[in-house]
Amino acid sequence: MADLQIENELAAALQQLATNENLSVEALLKTLLQSYRMAKHNELFAAPTTNEGWHEEALDSFIGMFDDDVHELSESVHESVTNALRKKDARLS
Repeated sequence: MADLQIENELAAALQQLATNENLSVEALLKTLLQSYRMAKHNELFAAPTTNEGWHEEALDSFIGMFDDDVHELSESVHESVTNALRKKDARLS
């Protein structure tokens, strides 16, 4: 157990919310912390909503940056990375 000092106003607000939710302040804080962590996780791994194929377009911009003799390799890398990102997106959904 640890002591945590917070402003009286914040303590009262937490106590009132815990009472309204029929929870202890500790249980309320655990729930709030879990919600915060999930929101941060989703924010970090969410694809931008403005462009559905954002990662494919980003990878497409790299094709052609190399000499023609390396072109097949860049396509192979593009395909491998695109497939990996698709698998990752499927696991997060």
